[in-house]
Amino acid sequence: MQQGVQPIRSNETARLKHSGEPRHGSRSGSWYAINQPSNFYFYRFLPILDVCSPIVVLACVLAFFNSARFLSLASFLAIRITVKNVALLLLFAAIWTAIAIRNEVVSSNRRPTFLSEAVRMTALSTLGAMPGLLFVLTSASGAFGWLELLAFWAAVIPALLLSRILLRIAGNIASPWFLPELHCIILGSGERAYSLGQSLLMRSDARYQVLGFVDVPGAHMHPEVARMGLIGTLADLSEILKNRVVDELLVALPIKSCYSQIQAAIRDCEQAGVRCKIPSDSFSYSIARPRIAAHDSTPVLTLDVVRGQHDTLLIKRCVDLLGAVAGLIVLGPVIFLIAILVRLNSPGPAFFRQQRYGLNKRIFTIWKFRTMFQDAELRQAELEAWNEMRGPVFKIRDDPRVTSLGRFLRRTSLDELPQLWNVLTGTMSLVGPRPLPVRDVSRFSDAWLMRRFSVKPGITCLWQISGRNEVHFDRWIELDLEYIDQWSLRLDFKILARTVKAVWSGDGAV
Repeated sequence: MQQGVQPIRSNETARLKHSGEPRHGSRSGSWYAINQPSNFYFYRFLPILDVCSPIVVLACVLAFFNSARFLSLASFLAIRITVKNVALLLLFAAIWTAIAIRNEVVSSNRRPTFLSEAVRMTALSTLGAMPGLLFVLTSASGAFGWLELLAFWAAVIPALLLSRILLRIAGNIASPWFLPELHCIILGSGERAYSLGQSLLMRSDARYQVLGFVDVPGAHMHPEVARMGLIGTLADLSEILKNRVVDELLVALPIKSCYSQIQAAIRDCEQAGVRCKIPSDSFSYSIARPRIAAHDSTPVLTLDVVRGQHDTLLIKRCVDLLGAVAGLIVLGPVIFLIAILVRLNSPGPAFFRQQRYGLNKRIFTIWKFRTMFQDAELRQAELEAWNEMRGPVFKIRDDPRVTSLGRFLRRTSLDELPQLWNVLTGTMSLVGPRPLPVRDVSRFSDAWLMRRFSVKPGITCLWQISGRNEVHFDRWIELDLEYIDQWSLRLDFKILARTVKAVWSGDGAV
């Protein structure tokens, strides 16, 4: 396997159009950029803005030109609301809704520039202003005439543009919180693999980074792929998935001639807990045609190794954010008091930081209250022989490195409170398999153990409510995989509720 092949970087994207080099999706551009694909997640609210903005502008125009009639609250409340006016308003809203939906269909998968967006908004506003003729022709009081209609048309264009710009700025700023960065490997090295790498830039529902191509070297390799080099062969795939941060494997091999290799790759992905995507346009169709989702540039058959759709995962993230913010606010005084007590109880910092494995083996820093003496990690080697946990995990019930206050914090699980910060920053979730130290994961011998890293780690999970340290390692992994296979929002709330009981009783804590 070739070493030292670097992932394709975003600063190369400017020359990729001419060089044809595979690209990964950009974040969402600079915070002020507006020329991102119209199907970027936050931009799904654009049709709503396209309906609400003209209604607000219409109300403002009516209020401005008829302000003299409404000198008091009583005169405003005395306005007669007729069936005709309500019907006209509903017709106006229906027409703008149809225009907004049509605009969404036409503009999906495009990267509109400011000029093209301004031209399109001008055309749509002109078309949408035509129903205003009904107000002019049927207005008995003259409250809405030709001047008001012209003012509406002139005001709705900048209103639509401004609302879109503000929404896109909000989307760009919020994208790090909601738009995942995905590390992917492309299985194949021919023309199809090369084209697939290029198309990733057009994906706006994720930020892609192509780690490289995996295939058997041969004459079929695309010249650009050959220039960059392979990161491994098909025989190396299992080790690559085990040892590198990989979110997705995209298959670009011919299905008919490489069926057994693709099947083996799927099996490797299942064991390692890595999502696998297979292009669905690999077959010939005479009458039937594949139905392409609006947000995909290439139709793909996705083989997810974890349950949950994007919307439910987004709800889970919102619950995590709300829970972390509420917990840090409510428990802030408790956290502050415990930090002081830890400092007074033994020399050293109040907080303990350690490198642990997170989602898809990403290493992050976990925060806990320090429950051991400062030299605890240096003394671990001499205590390995007294390890009471089967498997690669290290646990001792009466660990001599634990301080007197630390025993209380561990028994009550108060030492885990700083992990609310990890939840807030997105490296952990409220519910998920416990993140393991680098030392423990380095002793994993089987690739299938890596599947526990296919979801974000959490503060609590099935292991915590099933006896914690009284559960041996094999059962621990079984519980983690059971959580992954049966995950739902309902299960998360059930685990959170049972965690309160487990913490109160102190079952399995050491």
